[in-house]
Amino acid sequence: MNALSRRGIVTPLINAATKLKPILFAVALVTSSILSNLSTADPLRKGKTVLVSTDPNGDSADGGHPSVSADGRYVAFESGNQLTPDDTDGNLDVYRKDMATGDIKLVSVDALGIPAGVCYRNPSMSGDGTKIAYFVSYVNDLTLGCYVDLVLLKDLSIGQTKWILPPSSGYVSDVFQLSRDGRYVVTDRENGDSYHDTAVIDVSNGSVVWTSPFICGGCLGREGGLSISDNGRFVTFDSERQHNSPYSQDNDGFWDVYLHDRDFDGNGVYDEVGVTKVRTSLVGILPDGSSPQTLYGAISGDGKWVAFEVTFESGIINLYLRNLTTGVTELASSGGTTDLMSLSTSGRFLTFATVLMQIPNDLNPRPDIYLWDRELRKLTLISFRPDGSQVAEYASHPSISADGRYVAFGGGLINGAVYRRDLNTPCEVICAEDSVPPVPPSPRFHQSHPSHLFLFYP
Repeated sequence: MNALSRRGIVTPLINAATKLKPILFAVALVTSSILSNLSTADPLRKGKTVLVSTDPNGDSADGGHPSVSADGRYVAFESGNQLTPDDTDGNLDVYRKDMATGDIKLVSVDALGIPAGVCYRNPSMSGDGTKIAYFVSYVNDLTLGCYVDLVLLKDLSIGQTKWILPPSSGYVSDVFQLSRDGRYVVTDRENGDSYHDTAVIDVSNGSVVWTSPFICGGCLGREGGLSISDNGRFVTFDSERQHNSPYSQDNDGFWDVYLHDRDFDGNGVYDEVGVTKVRTSLVGILPDGSSPQTLYGAISGDGKWVAFEVTFESGIINLYLRNLTTGVTELASSGGTTDLMSLSTSGRFLTFATVLMQIPNDLNPRPDIYLWDRELRKLTLISFRPDGSQVAEYASHPSISADGRYVAFGGGLINGAVYRRDLNTPCEVICAEDSVPPVPPSPRFHQSHPSHLFLFYP
């Protein structure tokens, strides 16, 4: 039963409309339209949470910034605790846990002459769980205060660590993502004039195969400004600069989300020269065709859906999904969305962090992790601990498996842990309650969605 009928709103309106004057019959028509837009009765989506970041004794350990493999078996994460015998420095390191066996491997070792005692963080893992890209920053000249910022790649199948780009390439940001096939990394790097360009790097040979024609694509050190499809063909990035292409459609000077197709003609060859071969286009577009300030684009693994955030002049923040095949944009979440989101390969499932308490059983005013099922139009709270309690401090950095079954997330701002939730396994203690479809605070851009008129609960 959907939320409106459960709360006793819809039936009284319909009954009243059949007895009173025609003006009330219009209310019934609106209500009927609302019902047609809401999800039908559906079994409660359940889930079981397990702890990922564990110490050698199996107890909870510090952890954050997880990245889950395509099948959900492996989770890479960062931790400041010593989780394996070969971690001897006690600093922030990157690990990978096999959820089937419980085995934890230290990833950030054999680090190419990098000084001891530095911190490694922000892992991004390939779909098969064998390749993990991660970030390191350290001072290489204490007198001059020179920093070296690197993205490294660990191939666990052969035990090899290498630079994504060598130190001589200049500054590389900690905002990056490894494609699920393990072939490409999208990141932003300094372009020589104190701004950043978005760059795609072929990790097989360290070559930069594409650079955005913008400045400030994904810059300012923000997480979520860049994403890449599973095969590396599609890249999304943010920019405040208008693109000089006729396909950009942007002239407002705001931050916008763009999509770059490295194989626009579909012949299987990436990065060919010519306007018919590759294309960069604006994708941060609302249902009414407008494009206000849009940020933090995230692309589905198949390259057919893009999620992005919109900040309105009122300060309200909404989350949208755009179908790149049909060009249709739909609402996914209303108010309070953050810059952290992850899409399943098909784009059906979107997981994100938000401070807004969007359903009745969300009792935590701090950020939580939600899952949006696009097909069922259903929003579910998933940031629970193994004992069934809601993560009370700061749930963050959701990472979803290819099929949407598993979501890994960090739970806690200080001394937090990493968890993985299996959404197909019956819960042992508590389950997230079913919820209403998203209700935007402002109907300005949503006149085609009558269900958005109801903003209250009795």
